[in-house]
Amino acid sequence: MSEQELAEFYWTEIAPDLRRQLEHDPDVVPSYQQLTELGYSGISYALREHHDRTLNEFCTEVLHLKSDTDTTETWEGAAEATVDAAESYLKSLQTRGRMADSTVETRRHRLKKYVRVYQRLHGREDLLEAVADPSERVGEIERALAVLDVFDADLGTDRSKLEYLRVAQDWYNFLMRRGRAQYNPLEGATEEFGWEREEPDNAALTAEQVHAIYQVADTAEEQLITIALAGWGLRPSEVAELHTSQINLEANDPHLNFDDSRKNGPGTVALLVGVEALTSRIDELTQREGWNGYLFPSNRSTSGHIHVDTVRRRFKRLAADANVSVHGQLPKAKMGRRFWYASYQSAVSELLGQLEDIADEQGSASAAVVRENYLSESHRRQHRRQAMRESLASVFDVANGGLE
Repeated sequence: MSEQELAEFYWTEIAPDLRRQLEHDPDVVPSYQQLTELGYSGISYALREHHDRTLNEFCTEVLHLKSDTDTTETWEGAAEATVDAAESYLKSLQTRGRMADSTVETRRHRLKKYVRVYQRLHGREDLLEAVADPSERVGEIERALAVLDVFDADLGTDRSKLEYLRVAQDWYNFLMRRGRAQYNPLEGATEEFGWEREEPDNAALTAEQVHAIYQVADTAEEQLITIALAGWGLRPSEVAELHTSQINLEANDPHLNFDDSRKNGPGTVALLVGVEALTSRIDELTQREGWNGYLFPSNRSTSGHIHVDTVRRRFKRLAADANVSVHGQLPKAKMGRRFWYASYQSAVSELLGQLEDIADEQGSASAAVVRENYLSESHRRQHRRQAMRESLASVFDVANGGLE
């Protein structure tokens, strides 16, 4: 798994278990013993062998978790009025809000980071002066958004970015309620970024539902949107921005490149299904005069491609046409990505099952031991991809092995 996939696995699988079973704040670096107790010790091996990172490095540098022993974070450099306003907000959460001490500390950690980045970017020690002056509103909104640009580049997951944003927004709202701010410079900031939060229940589409949605896709464009979401596991925002410069259709390894745009990502995404649909879409677009290379171009957009909300709307429309629902509601586009992850986990489990017989014959402790110690990384990747290819082929009506 890539670092991005491991990060998402942490927030969607490990973090809930840390909080639920061990009452451990998932925003604090967990110990190896805690991960072992929960059955997640394998993440340390994956980080060490495939990413040359320790568990602590991954938690602090990619997930941006805080350490229990970290005493370096201070309000140093901030104006006294700013510090007082921040601490008043945190005290209110603890007393009137009856928030747990650990949760308050997590918010303090995030608010300190926001204040430090703001100071570094703009050289302003006082964060209250501008929000108290309505004439500063336009400029202050841009200054606040510039902080989020830093978070967008530095933080490893959309969940982390949204959590930091939520704390800063909440603080500004607190200042407004106390009469210390005339406006919230981060109001509506979520509309500026394509950040998406995983739902707590991690609802995913089934293979039958994805197949039904794909069946009602009448155009090459609709088919490719469905494949990109559920067959390649892309985020809706990544689908909207797909460009021919990212495509490599090598016969033995067709893939997409994300070297410049995927934060902490694998760099490439294997195209295990959908190559025919992709080439059909490209053939269709090459007939258009002045085509800009985007797979989903838009003449009305300054970006040159459709907006992420357009991807979401089209996917919902296809789901409605296919009469597909999840918990009584039309599925969201990101549920296609969750289907991909569920299929991947199922394929890996199936592969481990096939290795159990080998483990028995070898006298090895488990199939996992055979996989890690007796199969090279290239062979493990080959087996994983083949299992995944077979799993996806029936969903998208592709003859097994026929897409390369």
